[in-house]
Amino acid sequence: MLRSGIERTIELSAGVYGVLLMLYPKEYREEYGPHMVQVFRDSCRYEVGRAGVLGLVALLARTVLDLLSTAVTERNKNPEVHREVVMKKWLGRIGGAVLIGLTWAVVWAPVAVLIGLIVDPDGSMDEMWVAIGAYPGFLCGVLFSAVLGIAEGRRGFDELSLSRVGAWGAVAGLLVGVLPFLIGESTSELPPWLLGVVVIGSITLLSAVSAVGSALLSQYAARRQTRAGAGPEG
Repeated sequence: MLRSGIERTIELSAGVYGVLLMLYPKEYREEYGPHMVQVFRDSCRYEVGRAGVLGLVALLARTVLDLLSTAVTERNKNPEVHREVVMKKWLGRIGGAVLIGLTWAVVWAPVAVLIGLIVDPDGSMDEMWVAIGAYPGFLCGVLFSAVLGIAEGRRGFDELSLSRVGAWGAVAGLLVGVLPFLIGESTSELPPWLLGVVVIGSITLLSAVSAVGSALLSQYAARRQTRAGAGPEG
């Protein structure tokens, strides 16, 4: 994989990490934020050199879990708050979001590789096709879980229509699709508007489809569990 493609992926990762630091209190962020971003960037380079894009995705998953749990701790440094209860509640939600993100990353990665084989059969383009699929897939999955939790509260997949789930998936995909254009500069020869349509449109569509697929799998698993719990009639 060519160096510039790796560096773009690492810088995108660092940019997302910097945004997530907004979860920390302002004082903590101002004191430790720049150093934390630099340490994360160095860790990304190490993991890419050690295990490639899978190492980067694994690092991101570990970092998101650690960052969110630490941010909750920092924001709840109050003796009147039952931190243990709050932490368990948040960690449960975070774990579910990361699991969805990793699942989407695994599904999106081969899709991107297939696209790469079609548009770049000779490998002349400077792109990490696995990362191009896995990375936004992970982000979309995590963001979809967050958006769904905020918008729908405790309502499960079985209480929502597929069109509604797909719409929230599309919202997550739109937000992730816009992100590269906000934190970086394009090196593509395509006109900016056409590149935006291709990138944002593809990610939004994939995210909506993935959300609907996640809902269908969840509903199927719930039905199986219900039938198993009911037991044989007789």
